[in-house]
Amino acid sequence: MEKMSQNIWSERILPIIVVIGRMLLGAEWIHQAILKLQPGSGFSLDGLGPSVAMTAGIPEWYKAFFEGFVVPNTQLFNVIIPWGELLIGLGLFFGVLSLPALIASFFMLGNYWWSDMVYIYPILMLAGIAILFFNKFDKFRGSRLLKFVNKNWGDWTQSRWL
Repeated sequence: MEKMSQNIWSERILPIIVVIGRMLLGAEWIHQAILKLQPGSGFSLDGLGPSVAMTAGIPEWYKAFFEGFVVPNTQLFNVIIPWGELLIGLGLFFGVLSLPALIASFFMLGNYWWSDMVYIYPILMLAGIAILFFNKFDKFRGSRLLKFVNKNWGDWTQSRWL
């Protein structure tokens, strides 16, 4: 009986929890991106340079990186950040390239954290670590869906679309 309850947990309950967590994390990234991409949202890194330079809790190496690389390329980062957040969110939400999306998520969350913007980011980081740790239980990733479609309907899809 105990083995059966372990199988139910690892084969049915845990995969659902992992998928819901991954989709919620993806939805949060999509939400943050949409807020920044909306016309008139006011998202810009223009005023962040002096703020990062004067904040006491930021590591000196990160201040130097921010002032030496990010501030001179503010217009580039004003485009990269929201679109990067959107791509991370879509990857996590749909489970397509979820591992690269998680790695990019950790990179962006680390940058937000180092620039002393500790909002919801520690919670998102913990959620990402949990998803990474339990990734093998995610049975509903986009890559598995593509394999399933190709295996069951491969001839039909190739004759219709290729």
